[in-house]
Amino acid sequence: MERTESEDYRQRESQWDDAWPGPREEHAAEEPDIEDEDSPYPETVGTSDSAFAVSEGEPYTPAVDPPVLPGGRDGIEVATGFGFSSDEEASEEPAPRGDEDIADEVMLTLRQDSIASTYSFEVGVRDGFVTLQGTVGSLDEVEHILSVVSQLPGVVDVIDETILQPTGA
Repeated sequence: MERTESEDYRQRESQWDDAWPGPREEHAAEEPDIEDEDSPYPETVGTSDSAFAVSEGEPYTPAVDPPVLPGGRDGIEVATGFGFSSDEEASEEPAPRGDEDIADEVMLTLRQDSIASTYSFEVGVRDGFVTLQGTVGSLDEVEHILSVVSQLPGVVDVIDETILQPTGA
């Protein structure tokens, strides 16, 4: 005599119930098998399961809930908040407040730039107007340095008082 799928299901479920401590539960009918139980939006691309994303080549979407700890008013509190990317943090930073801050940022930028770092400059700032003094090797380098400095926050304009002294002379 062959058993039906429903009887096989009841037997499999009973094996789990036998191993589980506590009162035994009877399974009268087979539970409907829903393919999209894991995702409330089955048409959504990607997964929050990192192992599945790697094995199946699906896009990975990390969890959006912050980590939590026990405690707080409702028995739970946020352990850390949501972080910002470096771009978001940079956009949230206020522009330099005064001429001294602008001068410090101009000097730091000139020291970190591959072209400008080979030269020595004196920087003056008044009301956001930056004055550059020093010796530069070519017009292209002057244009590059002026472009870099003029893009800094708080800089109104750049006054070029550099001296052109080609390196081959």
